[in-house]
Amino acid sequence: MGHGAVRDRRARPRGDEGGPCFRGACVPIAVLSEKLAASMTVAEILGTWLDPDREDVLAVLELVAQEVARHAKAV
Repeated sequence: MGHGAVRDRRARPRGDEGGPCFRGACVPIAVLSEKLAASMTVAEILGTWLDPDREDVLAVLELVAQEVARHAKAV
C-alpha cells in the first residue's frame, strides 16, 4: 500500500476531538496506539468499534512504521 493510500485512511475528526481520526469514524488514531500499548490485540480493537476496519488499522500501522523509519534515518 502506498503512502497516499495510507493517508486516505485518515480524516479530520468531527467536532472538537483534535488530531486525525480513522476515516468515516470519530475514533482518534491515537486510540490505536493506546490500546496496543495496553496489550489489546488488533482483533480486540476491531471488536470494540464498528469502524475502523482491519484495512484502516493496518494502513495506520504502516504509516506509523514509515514515520519511525524516517525518524531513525534523521537521527
